Amino acid sequence: MKGCMFQAVAAVIYLVMIVKLQATEHIENNTDTCLLKLKENAERVRSEVINELKAEMKEEFKDEFKQLEILKKELLLERARQRVMEEKVDVSYVGVQKLEAALSQCAMIATVPITAANTTTTTTTTTTTEKPKVCAAGFVKFEDHCYLLELDKTTWGTARSRCRGLGADLVSINTEAENEFLLEKIKEYFPPNSENSEYFWMGLLYAGSKYMWADGTDVGFTDFPSGEPNCMEDGRCKAFISTFRSAYEWEDARSTYDFFYICEKDMS
Repeated sequence: MKGCMFQAVAAVIYLVMIVKLQATEHIENNTDTCLLKLKENAERVRSEVINELKAEMKEEFKDEFKQLEILKKELLLERARQRVMEEKVDVSYVGVQKLEAALSQCAMIATVPITAANTTTTTTTTTTTEKPKVCAAGFVKFEDHCYLLELDKTTWGTARSRCRGLGADLVSINTEAENEFLLEKIKEYFPPNSENSEYFWMGLLYAGSKYMWADGTDVGFTDFPSGEPNCMEDGRCKAFISTFRSAYEWEDARSTYDFFYICEKDMS
């Protein structure tokens, strides 16, 4: 009898445990399903937030992108305008030089020979008036040369082209007196102890294994400090006058830098 009761109790306990185990499995299944739904919802929300942020950012920067494109176009137009102005200035300088050359031909004034009728006497009078030599507008005179200090920064090559367009060339400094004259002119624009340092291209270059001036003359006088020039012999650099630390001496640098420049030509 007791054995039957014990078996009945064991059977009941076993049934209870089976029921609890099934309930636990059901809870776990519900939990997994819930977690999966939460994960899917999180991914969806994240995707929606990212898309909304992208749309807001695109709209926010839309006007700024438009302004940037407008600025780029304005910059291109300004550069084109500057190129046109430079071409016009170069052409006008050439025109002025041609006009001056034509006027210089008027320096010779001669009278026409006059012969009286039925006579054998002919009187001829010739008068020659020499026009005084002067410098063109913008140039300053020193001895028998004219100089232009151009305060429009550009590369060495462009500077020389502009000088040649004026019937001149980049300056060649052949004497100490000429050098001192140019330094005094530079000091008028950039006096000693000025805050900014400025530089003026000149015509000194290195070609054919020697230093020479752009107009073909030999180099005699120089005003380089110790250690200069230091890069002209490989063709990368050209010479210039520097106001750095109020030294007003010659140095050299890459010819692609934008500096002021000095033109020189003979008086006419």
